[in-house]
Amino acid sequence: VLNTQEPNPNWNNEVPAVFVSGGQVYDVMVRHQGSRWNRRNGATIPFDCQSHNSDGTAQVRSWRIDFPSYRRHRGQDVLIIQKQRGWPQKLSFELFKQAGVPAPDTTWADLRINGCSYNPDAFVIERPGEDMVEKWFDSVGDLFKSQGYTGNEGPWSWGDERLIRGSLNGFTQSQRYKYTYDRKTHTWRVDKDSLEADLPEQMIEGLHAARSQGRQALRQFLLENFDINLTLRYICLINYVGTFDDMFQNHFIYRQADTGLWCMFPWDMDVTLGGAFGEATAHPFRGVDESWYGQIGNRSGWWNRLKDSFFIAFPEEFQQMFYFLNNTSLHPDNLGPLIESVAIEGNTTGSINSMNNHVRSRHSYLKQYFENSLNADMPRLDIARAETRIELSWSGSGLFNVLQAAQESRGPWINAMDGVEFDGSRFRVQLRPEFDHRFFRLRSQP
Repeated sequence: VLNTQEPNPNWNNEVPAVFVSGGQVYDVMVRHQGSRWNRRNGATIPFDCQSHNSDGTAQVRSWRIDFPSYRRHRGQDVLIIQKQRGWPQKLSFELFKQAGVPAPDTTWADLRINGCSYNPDAFVIERPGEDMVEKWFDSVGDLFKSQGYTGNEGPWSWGDERLIRGSLNGFTQSQRYKYTYDRKTHTWRVDKDSLEADLPEQMIEGLHAARSQGRQALRQFLLENFDINLTLRYICLINYVGTFDDMFQNHFIYRQADTGLWCMFPWDMDVTLGGAFGEATAHPFRGVDESWYGQIGNRSGWWNRLKDSFFIAFPEEFQQMFYFLNNTSLHPDNLGPLIESVAIEGNTTGSINSMNNHVRSRHSYLKQYFENSLNADMPRLDIARAETRIELSWSGSGLFNVLQAAQESRGPWINAMDGVEFDGSRFRVQLRPEFDHRFFRLRSQP
């Protein structure tokens, strides 16, 4: 990555290639893909392709395929073809999407180079960029990838939303922010090497100013600058699947074009759901500053300033959201069919039982944790008759409406309203019978 303390100008060099898929031929640019830690490693395989000048072997690496703007591949401008098997990466990304959090599309492919078998189980990931954003939002906003380092090196610093202070190694403070949070959309707006500050610097500086003024100031800053609902969902999901490096890199921050509000997207799911820091008993507050919360198993004690800010400002809302998701979209009964379909697609059916066991253990741990933690604060649910319907209501802060995350209403009753109404102090929803109402009769209790 570095040439002395300067970014290596050849690190992202591409070469021309011809890409063929589904009978379609594309002129593309390609290069190896991956971080400083993983780009240059991979399994060694027999490879006696005549076009390959070697000892009959090749190292399997990840690839980046860049399509021309005038002819994209299935609507995507860039594909990432990974050397990893993709299990459980695809499953983790699907969990984000199922909970309404933007995440890349993924699949598997048989990667051949010059007609020779190279990686028959290559994992294909959509690169988060304008194409992905357009699927989730009406307008394309400003997307940035945290690609920090565990320290300060060249222009890069920690990508954990901490303050970056002063010039270092010949780079200004603003340049260090821009290298650490790499712009992925509207790249023409701000030159990385200019002296101009970009949006992440402004947001992070404001975040820390609010943190220094106490919980209420921080809460107000987040309310004014973040999509609270979507960001809480992201934090719940990333802490459900478990990840080992989102405290300094490998996440996206996104500023929505229409509202100006920030949120977060996931990346790098290769050791989740039972991996290094994705154990079934992984603490739901992973990424918090352990100096005030207590020891919970953060990797090397590292923590993420943005996640920690939400834990400080919205602890009850975070736990309520996590509890809700754990009992709806993340419930083992709902995950079972998804696990099976992903395993079949990825030819990893031998992992179905172990994954089902993991999500059951994860569900039980989180259920017990949140019921113990939230028991005193659980709202009372009132049920009343409304002609041929039943009405459910409960008190709430009005910050967000967790029922909007439900994929469907189960049983004989379905939602009879357009969402859930909120009158400033209580939420209200009405349900009607799924079948002809003459088969149902509501009776008052004697």
